[in-house]
Formats: sequence, C-alpha cells, structure tokens
Amino acid sequence: AKRMKNVLLAIVFTAFLVCGALVGVRLYEEAKLENIQQEALQEIKEFEGEFSENKLVLQNTTLAQARQLASIFNARLRVTQDGRFATLTLPENVTVKDIYSNDAYRQYIPKLSLDYVSKISQTLEDETLEEERLQEEHAKAPNYTVTDTYYSLQSYLNYVNIGDAWERRQGKGITVAVIDTGIDTDHSEFVGRISEWSYNASEDKIVKDYTLEDGSYDWSLIEDEQGHGTSVAGTLAASMDGLGVVGIAPEVNLLVIKAECDKNGAFLSSSDLVFGLYYAIEQDVDVINMSFGGRNNSYSEAAKLAVDSDIICVAAAGNEGAASLSYPAADKNVIAVGALDDSGWELAAYSNYGEDLDVVAPGTVYTTAMGGGYRTINGTSFSSPIVAGAMALLKQKNRYTEFLDAKELLYAASYDLGSLGKDFYYGYGALDVSALIEEERGAITFDMLTDEVEDIKQVFIRNHTLQNIPEPERNYAVFEGWYYDIHCTEELQWYEDVFQGDLTLYAKWINEDDGVPFTYVTLPDNTIEIRSYTGHRRYITIPEMIDEKIVSSIGDSAFANQTQLRQVNLPTGLKKINRSAFENCSNLLEISIPSGVQSIGSNAFKNNVRLSAVVWAQNAQLTTIGSRAFESCSSLMHFEIPKNVWSVDGSAFFGATSIQKFTVSKDNAYFMAQYGVLYNKNQSILVAAPANYKEELRISSNVTTIGVYAFACSRIKSINLDGIEKIDAGAFMLSALQSVKIPDSVTGMGANAFCFAFNLREMAIGSGLQEIATGAFYGTAIQTLTIPKNILQIGTEAFAYAPLQSVEFEKGSNLLSIHLRAFHNCNIQEICFPASLQTIGGAAFSNNDCLNKVEFEQGSNLTVI
Repeated sequence: AKRMKNVLLAIVFTAFLVCGALVGVRLYEEAKLENIQQEALQEIKEFEGEFSENKLVLQNTTLAQARQLASIFNARLRVTQDGRFATLTLPENVTVKDIYSNDAYRQYIPKLSLDYVSKISQTLEDETLEEERLQEEHAKAPNYTVTDTYYSLQSYLNYVNIGDAWERRQGKGITVAVIDTGIDTDHSEFVGRISEWSYNASEDKIVKDYTLEDGSYDWSLIEDEQGHGTSVAGTLAASMDGLGVVGIAPEVNLLVIKAECDKNGAFLSSSDLVFGLYYAIEQDVDVINMSFGGRNNSYSEAAKLAVDSDIICVAAAGNEGAASLSYPAADKNVIAVGALDDSGWELAAYSNYGEDLDVVAPGTVYTTAMGGGYRTINGTSFSSPIVAGAMALLKQKNRYTEFLDAKELLYAASYDLGSLGKDFYYGYGALDVSALIEEERGAITFDMLTDEVEDIKQVFIRNHTLQNIPEPERNYAVFEGWYYDIHCTEELQWYEDVFQGDLTLYAKWINEDDGVPFTYVTLPDNTIEIRSYTGHRRYITIPEMIDEKIVSSIGDSAFANQTQLRQVNLPTGLKKINRSAFENCSNLLEISIPSGVQSIGSNAFKNNVRLSAVVWAQNAQLTTIGSRAFESCSSLMHFEIPKNVWSVDGSAFFGATSIQKFTVSKDNAYFMAQYGVLYNKNQSILVAAPANYKEELRISSNVTTIGVYAFACSRIKSINLDGIEKIDAGAFMLSALQSVKIPDSVTGMGANAFCFAFNLREMAIGSGLQEIATGAFYGTAIQTLTIPKNILQIGTEAFAYAPLQSVEFEKGSNLLSIHLRAFHNCNIQEICFPASLQTIGGAAFSNNDCLNKVEFEQGSNLTVI
C-alpha cells in the first residue's frame, strides 16, 4: 500500500510538471506571437502609404492553406497555378491594420505579408530630338547598316558594342515577357510581334480569351495608359524596318504582361507583378524583363522557379542613387542592371549600386512612346531591357542556355569599369554584346592543388580579361594567388591578363600559424585594442572578444600597409578606428562600419585606392571623421554622412577623385547635401564637394566659407562665389577651374587656396581681400595679373611657377610687402612697383629670365630688398 501510494504521488507530481511545462510553452508561444503582432503593426505604421490597405500576400503557401485563410478573413482569394503564391482581398471597410490588430488573428500573422507598392524605374524625359553626340574612347557603332529614321539619335548603342551580332541574330524565334504598364498595341514598331497570349495581371485576363464583334482580339486589355511599358518594349524590341528606331533584339516576340499603374509610376499592387511573373513562367518564355522595383522581395519563389525553368530574368536596379535593395533586381536569381550616364562610361547619378548589382548599360535612350511617337527618356528601366535584349540574342544562339551559364558569360564578357574587377558601383562592368554573343570562348580550370577545396571550371572570352576570379579559403592555409605553372613561379596578373586558349591556373597556398593572428593590449576600461595583424589572409574577421574581453578599438596603424587585405569584418563592439588604422591597404574593396563606432581617426583609410564602398550599420553612432581619413580613396563614388556626425572637413576626402556626390542622413542636424555638395548647417560652411562635378556650381546663398580642401581635386571648371567671405586653405587645390572671380565679399584666403589648379588662366580679385596667401596661386596657368589697390601683402610663393608675363598694380595701390619667392619662376618681362611698397622678400622674382625692365613709382618707400 505504501509503495502504491508513492507511485500515485509520483504520477501526480509528474502530471503536475507536465502541465506546468505545457502552460509554460503555451505562454512562451503567446508571448512570441504577441511580439510578432507588435512588429507587424510597427511595420504598418512605418511604411504607411507604401502598401495596399485591403490586400494581404501569402508567400510560399499551399492551396489548402490559402483557402483556409480566405475563409477565416472572408476574403477574395487569388492564387497561382502551382498554389505557392496568393493574395487575399479583404472585405469592404476591412483593412490590413484591422487584421493585424485583432488578437483573434494573432496566430495567422506570421503567414501574412503586406502588398507593397512597386515603382517603375524611370526618371526624366525629354520630348525634343537631340543631335548625335561625339563618341568617347571605346564607344563603337554597330557593324551593321541600319536605315531606321531616328537611328542616328540612338547614340547609346555605341556603348554596348553590338559589333557583328546583328549580322547573324536579331532575336527571331525567341519570346521575351515584358512585365510593365502595357504597350501601345498600334505602334508600328511592334506590328505582328505581340503575342495573343499577352496578359492583364491586374484583371487576370488573357488577350486570347477575349474577342471583339469583328472576331479580332481585344488588345485593349494590355493597352498602355502610362507610357513606361511602351518605351521599355521599344528599347528592347523595336523593329529594324527603316522607320523610327531599332531595339536590341528587333525580331523577338513580345509577351506583354500589364499591371495597373498610377500616373506617378507606382504599380497599384506588387502582387499583380508577381502573378505576372508566374504567368510568364507558365507560358515558357525565354527571357523576362522587369523594369520596376520595391522594398519587398515577394518575387523570390517565382524567380527561383524561372531559373529552374531555364528562363533568364533581368530587372532594373532602381533610381534612388544609393546602395538600396530594390526587388526583384536584388534577388540572387535575377540579373540586376544599373545605368550609365548619357553618352559616357560613368555611373548615372540616379542609378542604384551595391553588392547585388551585376552589370551596367546605357540609361538614356531614344525609344518608342505612346501614340505612335518617340522620345528621349532615362532611368535603369531602360538599362534593363538593353541587357534583356542581349540575353534574347544569346538565347537565339543556344535556346537551352541556363541562367547560371548566361550570368557567367555575361560577367566574362563585360567591359570592366571602375576599380579592377567586380566593384560596388559597376558590378562586373558594362554590357558588351559582341563579346557575349560573337567572340570565341575558352575554358579555364582553377586547380586548387588540395583535396580540401573543389576545383572550379569557368568560361572566359578570348582576348578579354577575366572578371570573375575565385578566391578560395582553407582552414589552416592562406591562398596567395593564381599561377600559370604547377610550381607557382609565374603569377596571374589579376584583371589584366588576357587568354587565347584553354588553360589551367594553380592555387598557391602558404601556411598560417594557429592562435590569434593579432597583437593587442588591454585598455584602462578593460577592453581590447588591436595593435597589429600578424597573419597573411586576404579575408579576415576580427573576433568579438579576446581573452574574454570586448574588442573595442583598432589602434594606430594596426593594419597599415597590409596590401593583401580584400575584406575585413569588424567586431560589433568596436568603438574607435584610430589614426592610419588601415592606411595603404590598397586592395581593400569595401568596409562595413559597426553601429557602435564613434570616431574614425586621421588617415584611417588613406590611400585605399580600391575601396569602393563605406557601409554604415543601422543606427550608426559615428560622431567624427578625422582629417584625410579617406584621402586618395579614388574608387569611392558616393559617401553618406550618418545621423550623429558633427565633425568632418574637406581634407577627409582629399584626392578621392571619383566621388560624385555626398548624401546626408535625414536625421543629421549638422550637415546637409545639395546637388551632391556637403554643407555644415550650423555655420553655413561648405566642407566638401563632389570630385566629379563638371558644370558651373552656384553655392547655396547662406554659405559664407569655402572649407579646407573643399574642392581639392574636383573637376569643376567654373564657380560662382557671390556671398562668400572666406576661402580656406587648399579649397581649390588641384581643381580643374579655368577662371575665377573673387568677389568683394571675400576678406580672407587660406594658404594654397588655388595651388596647382593647372587650368586656371583667368583670375580677378575683389576689393575685400587684403592679403594674397602663401602659395595661393602656385602652379596655376595665369598669364596676366592686376593687383587691386586693397592688397597689402603678397605671400610666400603666392604666384610661383605660374607663367605670368604681365603684372600690374592698380593706381593708388597700398601694397606693403612682397614675400619670399612670391613670383619665382614666372615669365614676367617688366614691372613697375607702387610707391607704397616697403619690402621685397628674398628670391621674390628669381628665375624670371625674361625680366628686362624694373621701375618704381615716384616717391617709392621701398626700404628692404
């Protein structure tokens, strides 16, 4: 009996524990669902106006699950043929917020997504015809006689190197789906090539299923009412018929898929676009073009299905001019295309860029317009169909080309731009149609010389550099490079060597000792500072903790001169990057700065010539960027100032000659960017400027000072300085200025202000300046000079090495002194000094071999020579 009693007690106790555990699990699950619900409501609040208020999306679902949820919400169901993607249109007066706020529906929220708006990737347009522009170096017109009326206006075709491709292939027999705003079905450029299987994705109607009284198809289902789709289709497929313009693939068949779009270029529902993508796959097309994008990736499953179906998807990278993720382009199963500037090889200011960008193509096109007309228009929307057209030509060459093979060929054939190899702004480079379609291919084998890593075989285009070079990793050995011989004596010159025939390259490995490959010290706050790197790896991750202490600082010159480094992953607890920490790391490609970093020291990334991207973590705490921190980072094109930064000057970007623009976090209270120029808000001081700014620049009216090195190395040719009071040291050093008028408002000038502005030939000085600073116009191209009467001093080497032939002093001059070497090595022939002059410094006019006449005004006060 006693034993039975104990057994019963044990059973009761076990039951109690089980019940308690079940209650605990249930409470945990409820808390988890509550958190998900709150996050979903926060998403609704944060992105209000960017999604459909009455429609929910089900991704990677099943038909049974979709039907169940439709019944629960009393919603209208729309589902793809395979049942994996569906939308739920809610009853009238019911919104997505109502669903997410209802605790009774909390368990279903993890299965739901918002139906975000997607935007067409179009920017500006110009209805006027433009004259054909001069071709730049490497721009080549197609080797094919085209008689279309406006072909001469399609100068962008010179930047895709069509070569002989049109002689053999123009896309015949290939079907390209264009998911967009529809098409002008009556436009002469598309006659007979629009498929009757075309589809209105918003209305779920196929043209073939709807006929008019006369028996013809109801083409109005795909009629373009916005204009974007017509222009995209023309860029890709306009006929080569002697009229109008010509597309990249002028004989392809078009499967037009229309989604409803508002007048501002926003598709009413991204889910319509996803349904359109699934429909294109069901129709077994060869290529799909998607010239739109949005923040939400609802295209993932469909894009993967397209790859599995041997369909090539191409999409526009987007027009935010930032490293923004724009889907579907950012999906790994889609080719993302950025835009080149009009008639040139530079990235267009509006084009997105970043790690997900594959290639670039011209973004400004002359193409078809609604109503049977033509227009000039730009945006990544038109770069995408150029690449899609090239893919159609590739498919015509081999109908069974798979997506990964096509992408590999595209990379190998691209014309390298930006820094060598793949980079943050141009991806693998510019589309080269001839190399992709016509030029001979070869095979390259990368022999790892180890069983730890599998060998890689890859295609290359003969006589082209290899763009996609693997960089293998092993646990206890470091990859040092590729070599032509098995003994590793003749090294491959990356991104420079070209190949003629099939070959094998061999990996060279070196051993790396075990242990932590860093020297370090413990700081007073009991955290770790890295002092040096003693390893040999190209890709390194700095540990979060060493000796159970947080790594908080990268010390002075810790990684300086480590030229093998390509990528460094910084620890999340990092707070400081000190002086010269990564100076001269000439192969570092990009750097991601953790959110906790508060300061970047002087010269921190100086001379990182391949550094193409500085990526800030969300909620970046950075406050200061030290002097010359990014000096000579010549691959940087864009730079963002995070929200907490309050200290930075122009020297931070001295010699960063590729910077096109600065952007500033919307929450930053200290700086602003206008026309890509960086300003200090509080003091109205211009602190830095874009190196590639080419037009005349008019400074914002509230700016009073041109900051230190603000326009150093910039390409601006002229600038309006009205209202400026001070020009700081080196402000225009090494700039491309051709002329400058210093207004009466300027009262101060720093040393070397216009030093080495080699093209500066014309210069006028206003009445407010009293001193021409040391080295101010050293090495300029000024030939004639008038010194106004308000100038009291001419500084040391102020005009040295300028080809001055004539120097005059304004009547009534108050000049007191000319300092050391002020006019050294000029070409002055004669000069008359004003009576006010008291001192001429040593060697002030040395090496003026043509100087044959020196005079002094009557009553001269000169006392020291």
